[in-house]
Amino acid sequence: MKRLGRVFTAAVLAFLLVFPVLCLAPPAPDTPCPGGKAVPVLKAASAATGNAGAGKSSSSGSKSSGSNQSGKNTQGSGGGGGGGDGLLAKISQLIDTIKAFVDTVGKILRGEIFDIFVEWWGKQLQKTLDPLIGAFGAVFLYTPYLHSHPWVHSWWSWTFWISFGLLFAATVWAGIKVFTASADPGKDMWKPLKVVGVALVSALVSLWAVDFLILLVNKMGAAILTDAVKQVASLGGKQIALNGQDDGALAMGLLFSSDAALKNPPALYQMLVPQGLFLLTIIMIEILVLALFAMARFFVLCVLAVAAPLYFVGASLTSRMETLVGWWALVARTVFFQLVYAVAWNFCVSVRFAEEGKAASSGPLASPSAAFFGAKATFIEMVILLALIYVTWKFWARPTWTALKEPATLGGARVILSAAALASDASRVLGLVSKTMHDPGIGAAGIKLGEYAGRLRRRGEDLLRQSGAGEKTRNRRFEPGFFGKVIDRVAPVPERIRSVEVARVEGKPFEENGVTWSAVRIPEGETQNALKALKGAGIPDAAVRVDLNATDVILVAHGYASRAVQVLKAAFKKRIPYWTDGNYFVVLQDGIPVHVPAPPDNGINMGRWRQ
Repeated sequence: MKRLGRVFTAAVLAFLLVFPVLCLAPPAPDTPCPGGKAVPVLKAASAATGNAGAGKSSSSGSKSSGSNQSGKNTQGSGGGGGGGDGLLAKISQLIDTIKAFVDTVGKILRGEIFDIFVEWWGKQLQKTLDPLIGAFGAVFLYTPYLHSHPWVHSWWSWTFWISFGLLFAATVWAGIKVFTASADPGKDMWKPLKVVGVALVSALVSLWAVDFLILLVNKMGAAILTDAVKQVASLGGKQIALNGQDDGALAMGLLFSSDAALKNPPALYQMLVPQGLFLLTIIMIEILVLALFAMARFFVLCVLAVAAPLYFVGASLTSRMETLVGWWALVARTVFFQLVYAVAWNFCVSVRFAEEGKAASSGPLASPSAAFFGAKATFIEMVILLALIYVTWKFWARPTWTALKEPATLGGARVILSAAALASDASRVLGLVSKTMHDPGIGAAGIKLGEYAGRLRRRGEDLLRQSGAGEKTRNRRFEPGFFGKVIDRVAPVPERIRSVEVARVEGKPFEENGVTWSAVRIPEGETQNALKALKGAGIPDAAVRVDLNATDVILVAHGYASRAVQVLKAAFKKRIPYWTDGNYFVVLQDGIPVHVPAPPDNGINMGRWRQ
């Protein structure tokens, strides 16, 4: 304290000595005094004129001197208010500077120099974030209507007229096809013109269709945020309007302090500096990334809306359904992702207000620290924002990038395959429910849904093959092209085939040359692969023998038989089983056997198909 007193005394002495010199020193020539008006300087007359009337000049000079002196007194009295205000302002500014200086020196003396660095670092992060913070008020909790943006409407008009030109050419071609089809009995002669009509109507309403979808999502988002918006309004300061013109600093600041709603709120970094360097840095970077994601989401939506006429007309004229599916899927994903942000923001604000005691929360949020194992609201919000970034990347950014890499179809075929996978999973659930409840009606519905999933998958495979995409396998979900074209369904089976045993012990053990052997059935032609797998698993060569009379059986010492079956099942786990049936091959599609013209790649031959 003695050192602090000495520092303060020295600062006051410096103030008393320096300030009068700076503020009360006479001004330079032609330089107005602080707070006063500029006084013009009377220039001396020429030498000739002065010589001609020296006495007169002397008397007039004394008069002018008196008048000048009185003028100075008058200006001094008249401009005294402005000069006093300037002086007080300088004194106030100097006092604030001294206070800040003394505070900084005090922190240094108390060993808090790291706190000074944290505050400086927070200011730098704030400067980086300031150009982007407005995104949280414009496109984070609310999606603006596209027709309200002049550039979107203007560019949409250009693409519409371009697509209209394509439609005009297509109409002429369709007219020719009408007359051509009229000679063909059984053909719909008006189909080409119907396609053109659908394309024209779709292109016309595309922008407003997206805006209608935005309207629905904004209504749902407002319903989710109702309680949080009311809590903010109850603070009596700034409010959240959810109209695309909110203060971004307010929207994000409310996550970390209710003081963000004040008329003169603290900066975002000031709310986070007390939490330390780690949380400050992580949270500010998270906010920066989320701002970029929010702006990218709206930009992608604008680009999709602008290109909508071209996609609709192109899809109709080329009869490529996957283009429309891809466009609508990407638009819906982009628009509805706003609800994910709304839920996360609402949760974080509720946790913050509950911790500060400014919300009458019930349930777990009545005591956030107790509900989250003693963690404070700031740490919880850091985790929520990190999870939000991951969800945005995995379920919006990455799928969007994948779709945009296929600009002609926007990944529509993959969307169809995903829908087929969902239908297949639902079919399996219905089958399980049917077995549990012993209701054959539910089982029949599950089989029908499985058949529909198969047709949908085949459609997706055909579309993806047409687009030139390669065949991929991921997590045993086989994507397009692994089956080839399905010819028909094999004769109805009593129920869906759930699993296939690629290896099993068959028959009874037998003894030969003092050794007990068990026959293990394997897929045809896989003897060498089976021997290699068993050897890699540590089963001795002497315990395995090839049966020369069969290509789908190996002999294993009885003590190793069970282990051998497990090893072989694991070795063939990623292979696709198929059977031969006359001139065709049989594979399982969602548990239903179907005929295909060729065996699947990476398949294993299970022998002849037996009903």
